[in-house]
Amino acid sequence: MSTASVQQLLKKINYIEAEVEIQKQILFSIPSDNKEEIEGIVTKIAKAKEEIDGLRAEINTLYPTEYQKMLKIEQAATEFKKLAMDKKFKSVENMTTDQSCSIRLVGGKEIPCLVKACDEDGNWTIMTTEGDIQTFSNEEIRPNS
Repeated sequence: MSTASVQQLLKKINYIEAEVEIQKQILFSIPSDNKEEIEGIVTKIAKAKEEIDGLRAEINTLYPTEYQKMLKIEQAATEFKKLAMDKKFKSVENMTTDQSCSIRLVGGKEIPCLVKACDEDGNWTIMTTEGDIQTFSNEEIRPNS
């Protein structure tokens, strides 16, 4: 068994996913009559996706609880993107854009989140660090949250 941590495996997956995106951009820039180069890039992308699948399987084997959490967060991210298409968010913050991503309720409870977004009516939708989607009316949120 590998001694690699979940974080190391996830970093490797993120690196490979970034490489796949670069390869896709290269693929789109290749003239359509250059079949050999297209096939080479498609093969690289397929191998990278197989490697990602292998790393995900390794996480599932070594860290099943973390794997389930990862799946839940991925599903929540997909759901959040769908919500973003339906709601008109006027602001979106996440742990990347704001080091501390949380929302504070009127009662004082603070909820850490991966993403929070405010719609045109002042209502907030968040994705928690556990992968749950929650929505709060503007009356439930402490100002400047």
